[in-house]
Amino acid sequence: MDLVYLQDRSVENIDSLIMQLNPNEDIADNVKMMLTRAKNLHLIFCNSKLQGFINPKPDCDKGVLFCPIFLTEQYDVIIGELLAELTLLFLNDALVYCAFMNSFHLTFFEDFCSRKEPFDKSVHMVLSYRDFQNSDAIPGENLTFKLEALDKEKLLNLHLKAYASEPPYVVGQWDELIDNYLSLDNTITLSCKYNELLIGVCLGVSHPENGYNYIYSVCVLPECQGKGFGDQLMNRFVQLTASESYQLEVLFSNYPARKVYESIGFKETSSDFYVYKLN
Repeated sequence: MDLVYLQDRSVENIDSLIMQLNPNEDIADNVKMMLTRAKNLHLIFCNSKLQGFINPKPDCDKGVLFCPIFLTEQYDVIIGELLAELTLLFLNDALVYCAFMNSFHLTFFEDFCSRKEPFDKSVHMVLSYRDFQNSDAIPGENLTFKLEALDKEKLLNLHLKAYASEPPYVVGQWDELIDNYLSLDNTITLSCKYNELLIGVCLGVSHPENGYNYIYSVCVLPECQGKGFGDQLMNRFVQLTASESYQLEVLFSNYPARKVYESIGFKETSSDFYVYKLN
């Protein structure tokens, strides 16, 4: 296997690469954009044949090498060889994890990564409203839920406390993620308060044209976790929004969160983010 830095960004060469990669029509524009604009993009060759490309982005502060990746449907890439090549490219003791991000949701990526057990992965989960397991739990006397707009400061402070111990390979900073959420249309914010104190939120984005709500974030303050508040928060969110279906992403290693989602009917459908240890 060889990783070759893409230097020639001429229109002719990019068009030639796209022909060789032959992406599906629905992702062709994304592939072209990556090939044209992405910094540090490397082409993946196996036995002198172009198999895809990867865009490694080292974050030494987090100790993570983030790697958006695209593979052809005829790929013959071995994960161990790819990790070895990346290790040679980035000889840095500060880099501990390698996070492959399948930006284009290619169905065969699961098989690609299953050749070597990942250290961790993100899991895409879906809930159909007809499969919703409605909980009859009655909120505590001092516990209230409300659909309301909350400002950035409240949302950010809550998330920073709730996710203070999140793994370093989690993509994004909460400051940017909250800004992004507040910039979106059709957002749904459900607050959870105990004695009028904000202890948790569920952030959602409605996609009525596609018949689903996307769960952007669910969080509860650390001192309030393990008391069933997360279960009630998710149940109340689904009850109040009643979309045809719901989608979310959660780390496989986040067992408490997965247990909550599974308890109300969410099922795993795919994974598109895989984390390996470099050494």
